[in-house]
Amino acid sequence: MTVLAALNGYYERLAKKDAVPPYGYSFENISLAIILSPEGKLLDLHDIRVISEGKARPRRLAVPQSFKRPGTTPRSFFLWDNKGFVLGVERDRNDKTKVVTTLRKFEAFKAFHEAALAGTSDEGLRALLSFLATWDPSTFAERSDDHGILDANVVFRLDGRIRLSP
Repeated sequence: MTVLAALNGYYERLAKKDAVPPYGYSFENISLAIILSPEGKLLDLHDIRVISEGKARPRRLAVPQSFKRPGTTPRSFFLWDNKGFVLGVERDRNDKTKVVTTLRKFEAFKAFHEAALAGTSDEGLRALLSFLATWDPSTFAERSDDHGILDANVVFRLDGRIRLSP
């Protein structure tokens, strides 16, 4: 057996134990799931944090791999990101009590997914594309931060599909 084959086998054994993420994924701290209808309508924002030692903490999930963001050009992650990219809103850096729109980040997230998912027949991915096509960040910026996790990482879930265990 070659060294590379042995290393690959070891990695696969670790991945089965959730000690390392599957190839192409990374473990990230995720606090919120956006529940979409099959038509792409935002149905709910589900707080998926876990309670540990009496405090809500983000859930560690395997998601498509993250990377260092280069410079000032917004570059989004695939199928997940923070609210600034996913919903186009984030906490104001100068006044933490205010919510501001981040259209440049949202447009980068939207354009990336429209290009990557063009022609998909998957129901969940079509719902995501419909959501992105109709979402207006300014409507959310006026809402209060009900979840206290405005700057958190977010994933998507199609209503009625697999749910995360508590």
